[in-house]
Amino acid sequence: MLKRLRTITRSTTRRLAMAPLRVVGKRMRAEALEQLSNTMVTDTPIPGGVLRFFALTPLLQDRAASTRMAVFRLS
Repeated sequence: MLKRLRTITRSTTRRLAMAPLRVVGKRMRAEALEQLSNTMVTDTPIPGGVLRFFALTPLLQDRAASTRMAVFRLS
């Protein structure tokens, strides 16, 4: 019962969040998606360059940061 309620809540929240995108055109939706994707890129400086990670979640962003720390400890 509780699991079903969570599923319904998530579905409703997702639909509400998507509502503004349904009223705009395809081009505007594509631009919004591109902007969102650009904010998910994490740069990690390393000796001699920069690694770029597509980090969709906070966990992946933390991993990118820990990679940075590990590389600096090794060098």
